[in-house]
Amino acid sequence: MNLSQSAVKTWEAATQTTPEGVNHYHSPACKYYWKLIYVDGHETPPSDAQLLGQVFEYKLTGQKTLHGQTPELPKLKNGGASADERMIDERVEATKAFLEHHGIVLKNGSVFIKDGITGHIDAESEVQNKPAIIDIKFTETKEDDKWHGWGDMDKIDLLQPATYVWGMGQPYRRFYYLIVGKTWLRLVQVLLTQADLDDMHARFAAVREAIADSDFAPTPTWKNCKSCKLAEICQHAVKFPEIETYQRG
Repeated sequence: MNLSQSAVKTWEAATQTTPEGVNHYHSPACKYYWKLIYVDGHETPPSDAQLLGQVFEYKLTGQKTLHGQTPELPKLKNGGASADERMIDERVEATKAFLEHHGIVLKNGSVFIKDGITGHIDAESEVQNKPAIIDIKFTETKEDDKWHGWGDMDKIDLLQPATYVWGMGQPYRRFYYLIVGKTWLRLVQVLLTQADLDDMHARFAAVREAIADSDFAPTPTWKNCKSCKLAEICQHAVKFPEIETYQRG
């Protein structure tokens, strides 16, 4: 089985083994959820925020979703563009101007598979005439704040940049996050160390070993299931909260 960095993060969340010091990945704490996605191949519908990001990336790069779909935002009743779509269009134009100013060229996205590890690259790029990998992040935040991760880069999980730089190899040794908000944007180069690459390999190895021995036992609870995107098709899902008991003293 080829594992992606997303699969590793989702497994760590499902088994509560996310490394200390990185943001917790937003997935249910349930191994059966992991199986439904990465073994059975079920797609999860995008959240509203994820759809905005998909539409932004498509309009900026022409890249469709991982499943080959063209993301679209709902139109108004009169067929016109919604406020969200107008905002996305404005941010795309601002981002294009920023990239042109800094001599950055976004090229095609790509996929690599290497030693059982796979990755989906948003854009093989050139930053000031040097080959680079750019991963595009769109956020609805009006300001770059620590509560949404990007305001404090020390909390960013380096698994993705380490995986992509290792997987792509030469000449793509430079990794950048292009982070675009409603009124701001940043381009941040992530400088990796050998320790970051070693940690990446260790996390992939640990997850691969764990799933080889796993029965993918579900852990259905009201808390887990109410936020799970696959609850509707899961035979183990808890549909309603349990009746509670209270006794004073």
